[in-house]
Amino acid sequence: MYTIYEIPGVKVGCTSRSPEVRVKEQGHTQFRVVEVVTDISTASEREEYWQEQLGYRKDMNTYNGMLKMAKLAQTPEATAKRNKTQRVSEKYKNTRVTEQMNTPQSIAKRKETCKTSEKYKETRTNVHMLTPQSIAKKTAKLIKPVLQFDKQGGFIKEWPSIKEASNSLSIYRGDIGRCSSGKLKQAGGYIWKYKSML
Repeated sequence: MYTIYEIPGVKVGCTSRSPEVRVKEQGHTQFRVVEVVTDISTASEREEYWQEQLGYRKDMNTYNGMLKMAKLAQTPEATAKRNKTQRVSEKYKNTRVTEQMNTPQSIAKRKETCKTSEKYKETRTNVHMLTPQSIAKKTAKLIKPVLQFDKQGGFIKEWPSIKEASNSLSIYRGDIGRCSSGKLKQAGGYIWKYKSML
């Protein structure tokens, strides 16, 4: 018995096991059974049919073809070939790593990496040693008071920062900043200028 199922919005698949289990293995919970057939060739054909009918991508390999490949992979010849390839690969990797580790260039590179790492650690330590006073000083440089004017140039209000003006008036922060810098004429129907630029 072969069940063709649909995981809505994801795929159409085919299984000889319980569709609930198969769908759960794929990380989903919702599915619907589209069709149940008795032989594997028909199951492969119907799976392709439903993939096309429901608008899903067709599988590169049919259900029947995938089962054949899985069975071939279990043969003693295939297992022996995999094991041999794995042994050769590990031997090659180990030889290359040992040879590469002892060259003068690799030793010099490791020493340089250690030096760079120590410099990085020192820099990171200094960054974490910022005091509340130094943070306040840096923040004060970033926060600039802005002045709000109407379209005719009449003064309306002084704001302590662009952020505060933006939050209060629901005007995009970036536009207020660009207007204050002279890159835009208006932002939110107002003219804006940095207090320090007057």
